[in-house]
Amino acid sequence: MEFSHKLQILKYLDTKSLCENILKLEDELEQKTREDISFRHSNAGYLAALGSDCNEVKQRLAQLAVSAPEVDGEGKKYTAPQKEAWLVSRRVKDDQLVKDLQKQKDVAFHVENNRVGIEMKKKRLESMRVVVTLKTAQINFLVD
Repeated sequence: MEFSHKLQILKYLDTKSLCENILKLEDELEQKTREDISFRHSNAGYLAALGSDCNEVKQRLAQLAVSAPEVDGEGKKYTAPQKEAWLVSRRVKDDQLVKDLQKQKDVAFHVENNRVGIEMKKKRLESMRVVVTLKTAQINFLVD
């Protein structure tokens, strides 16, 4: 194969722009990761464990549990299940608790959205690195 033909193929491979895209994507991944860490830090009180409430909601529920009525409208003492039912009803009746629950949902959505975005950037970066490997093999083939 002639040198000019090899040179034309090398130009067509356009490795320079591929490397620029990889560097750009690495920067975007780093920025997205920093944003996620910053968001998690600033909303730490609203991060919930799987199947559990966040600390802010637990704190509000504890405050409400302390202020729960001891007797019902007829003067009968509340049983433990009745107190629990009253506490559950506060999830829709107590304005602050409703706001905390909504914030918990919003934070969970944002965290999941960030996670997906980071994973997609990682996959794109890995794909681009595979392309670099392929182009390297093509260049090595042209050397011979």
